[in-house]
Amino acid sequence: MTDYLTVKDIAARYDVTKNTVRNWCKEFAGDLSEEATTTPRQFTEADQHVFALIADMRNDNRPYKDIHAALANDQQLNMPLTPPPAEEETIFDFDTGSAEVDDTDTADRQERALATMDFFQTILDDIRTSYEHQVAEEKSRSEKLETQLEEERAARLEAEKRATAAEVKLQEKSKSFIDRLFGR
Repeated sequence: MTDYLTVKDIAARYDVTKNTVRNWCKEFAGDLSEEATTTPRQFTEADQHVFALIADMRNDNRPYKDIHAALANDQQLNMPLTPPPAEEETIFDFDTGSAEVDDTDTADRQERALATMDFFQTILDDIRTSYEHQVAEEKSRSEKLETQLEEERAARLEAEKRATAAEVKLQEKSKSFIDRLFGR
């Protein structure tokens, strides 16, 4: 009889969620045994090699198309099986009467999570800086346009004043000419 692993076992082994394992089953169904794609899912040793490759490549942020290509080249056959995660060990100090949980794996996960958070914070800071730079450029452009508009308004008003003055002068000269013409 063959020993099968469950979704929960695979999730624990590769430190992913059960939903991730189910999604991988759908995405890579053609590379897994029939037992892996039916309910209840049961994973053979060959399936475990496939999951080892998938987990390794996903940890390197490789896209699914690269993983499909690797599976097509039977690279999963070269993947060592990851041992199941170690159980947390409780350490009891008889002298002090205290107990501690040895959670080295948890610390490693926390460290990876913090590194990931730092990575995304760096990206967020870069986006924020870029946005602030764009806002400053747009504000500067807006101020220049407002200044240009005010200058054009002032120039238009000045041109209207000159036109009005010229019109008044022309009317005066026209009246003077008409008065002289008709002898008034």
